[in-house]
Amino acid sequence: MSALVSRQFPRIAVGAPRQPRARITFDHLLVQGRHAAGAPFAFEVAGGRTGETPFHLDLVGEKGHLRLDGGAPRGLQAGRIGLIRDGDRQAVDEGPFATLSDAAINVAGVYAALRDDIVRGTATVTDFAHAVRLTHLIEDVLAAAQIDKRSKGSDWPVH
Repeated sequence: MSALVSRQFPRIAVGAPRQPRARITFDHLLVQGRHAAGAPFAFEVAGGRTGETPFHLDLVGEKGHLRLDGGAPRGLQAGRIGLIRDGDRQAVDEGPFATLSDAAINVAGVYAALRDDIVRGTATVTDFAHAVRLTHLIEDVLAAAQIDKRSKGSDWPVH
């Protein structure tokens, strides 16, 4: 894996009243690498962008193209996500949450899944161990960007 981080918007307005400040976090990330099985991957995470669709994830394979899109400027989790298969938008069954606002639908889904795990004694939602693996992955990406070398992560998240 190799990575590049940058600050595309080095000054931002924060607080009330809004005051310009130096950004201390990165707002742009490019990563490329290979999965353990050899398949290549690349992704870009960019903050501060405007537009109709603040998020999209493309999966391209031998049998077709899937795209997840949507989200909200405040984050992927803050809006509805759509599914496009080979250029055709697919209907997404939002079940009992269909009438909720964009900002509430994903939060409701997470709480419902947690409730169901508690009631059924299952473990379908991510746990603390997954959070630790994800934190290690993020640290590996940032380290790869700082030292400009490829990194391997044997404990990267698996789901």
